[in-house]
Amino acid sequence: MANNFTNLKRAGGSLIRDRLADRCAVIIGDRNGEYDRFYFGPCDGHTLFDLASVSKIAGAGMVALRLIDGGQLSPDTTLGEYLPETRNTDKETVTVGRLMSHTSGMTERIVGSLAADDILGSIINTPLAYEPGSRVCYSCPGFITLGILLERVCGEGLDRLARRYVFEPLGMERTLYNPRGGDIAPGLKERPYEVSDFRAYAMGGVAGNAGIFSCADDMSRFGRALAQRADALMSRETFDMAVTSRTDGIGSYHENTPAESRGLAFNLVNAEYIQTAGLFAGGSWGHTGWTGTSVFADRDSGLYAVILSNRHALGADDRTVRTYRQLLHLAIQTDLGL
Repeated sequence: MANNFTNLKRAGGSLIRDRLADRCAVIIGDRNGEYDRFYFGPCDGHTLFDLASVSKIAGAGMVALRLIDGGQLSPDTTLGEYLPETRNTDKETVTVGRLMSHTSGMTERIVGSLAADDILGSIINTPLAYEPGSRVCYSCPGFITLGILLERVCGEGLDRLARRYVFEPLGMERTLYNPRGGDIAPGLKERPYEVSDFRAYAMGGVAGNAGIFSCADDMSRFGRALAQRADALMSRETFDMAVTSRTDGIGSYHENTPAESRGLAFNLVNAEYIQTAGLFAGGSWGHTGWTGTSVFADRDSGLYAVILSNRHALGADDRTVRTYRQLLHLAIQTDLGL
């Protein structure tokens, strides 16, 4: 595509000059291939970024969908079926679908130890905050629980499951949990290969909510896969189910919070969602990450956009990262004349 992306270059340059991130990569394409990509700060196609909560769709969420597609799991599978620790507790009848749509009754709160061997017990001992299905509340503990359940179902670690079910089929050769070297964008920790999310860190770097590191080369492949409705990974029926909102008409657990549209693992664009500006149509799918990462694909056109950054390394706050994510998407929209 012939486009010099003048507005995107200006927005990305400002991001670095204003010290809102140390480095950033932006990739734009559609289901047929990549249009262009831009690097701001010292990075290239192999530089690894901490994906943070984009891990929810690149890791545990996509693994769960592949198991659902293969008949080994169902959105109606309950925790009690695979996690005997939850039986006779308020978690026993919580379903995989509730975990994946952030309607499980869990919040961000965990009471007790975050150590890998103790965290499930801490989640179980933290009472549900609301009746499952009655509210939407973004929950990392919910996805941590999902990751543990997937490991029980398959009898192996989430890192291996993600590699077999997601990374290898898509040719994401450098994407992994717990990188040990190479060019890695700095994060919060002294050693850049350590995940910045405190829960995933406590669990040894592998968790359902966070922990994946990836690069522009690989995330362009992942973005294109999402634009193609994950045809390389699962049936169209399963993917369509994943990107159908399960939260229409359900209010947020938190007061004065815009209505959220959630599928199975995916954040769906709705009229209240401003971080993608007007670049993506309603019902489009993707996810964001606390470190300044995001990937979204358009429901209608197949356009995709990937943003990788390490805003947390320089201390940019949550409101700031939401604003500059919006500005980068707006710049792409303007450059494409959409």
